[in-house]
Amino acid sequence: MYNDSFVPPDPSQNLLASNNDGAGNQQFRLYLWLDTASTYFLVVTTFNRNVTGPFSINVTGLASATFSPMNASGENPIHSRTRL
Repeated sequence: MYNDSFVPPDPSQNLLASNNDGAGNQQFRLYLWLDTASTYFLVVTTFNRNVTGPFSINVTGLASATFSPMNASGENPIHSRTRL
């Protein structure tokens, strides 16, 4: 999970949290308190390259969340005006 932007060449920049297998069965799990006035980027990838398939993301909390798919395969920072 990233705060404000995601920079593909420097994945440690703006990183809030990461997880590989916290939910067991090779599934990730993040527990975060997020500010509704901020923009966050959830980057989901696979362990091996070029692996694709269906997946789902479940979010719980006091406010709603909106997800918008973005292509982050380039080297430029990814910014969004969509807020959580």
